[in-house]
Amino acid sequence: MGYTVCLTLERCLFVTIFSGSSSVCRYQLVGRKSLLKLAELNQKLKTYQARPLQLKGSKELNFGWERPSVIDTDADSESSHWDMSECRFEDGFMLRIRIEKRKVPSALLQIVLKRKVEELVEQNEGKPLSRKRRKDLMEEARLELYDQCLPNVSFADAYWDEERDEVMLFSTSKSIQVIFEELFKKTFCEHLNLSIVKVLPPLLGMDSKEWSQKSKDSTIDRLSNTLPSELISASV
Repeated sequence: MGYTVCLTLERCLFVTIFSGSSSVCRYQLVGRKSLLKLAELNQKLKTYQARPLQLKGSKELNFGWERPSVIDTDADSESSHWDMSECRFEDGFMLRIRIEKRKVPSALLQIVLKRKVEELVEQNEGKPLSRKRRKDLMEEARLELYDQCLPNVSFADAYWDEERDEVMLFSTSKSIQVIFEELFKKTFCEHLNLSIVKVLPPLLGMDSKEWSQKSKDSTIDRLSNTLPSELISASV
């Protein structure tokens, strides 16, 4: 079920969020010198697109960009043939992250590890295993169990207002924010010389002109010396 929320940042933006949440975390992009080229965005996006969902896997956490079905609900969200042109929405782009998590109960992991240790000790005629060997067996057991776990799949939506250099993540979950920031930085910021800043007090009152000021007397420059590092990227 979708929900329609209205976000007022000097004008109204209506978006449908399939995650069922109207919570918003706001970011500001700093460093853009010209309009971004669609071809360049597509090139960066391709590397970090989500692969077709696999029921078996050896990783605890996987995530990547998925085609945002919020724009066209009849389209195949898992299709590998899509690009940023299909994410266009008003003055920016709708973005969606697919997150796959696998979790192995610790009690089950200990049971499997115990069996592996016993088998190996028996093969070695009772010789105890080293700490390193037990650690290796633990990781081996973990990977085997991950391969048998079905993934828990969730989604996170965001809107990138290219004209205003604003990004709105429709979630206030700390873990989702970490995933989004990592993926957005790797996909776009690192290649386009952009910095993404989470907008928290005292940055909430800054307007678009203040964000784009280049002088040493600018608001962002003065604040960068007093704010925690997680609020202001070092490249700002």
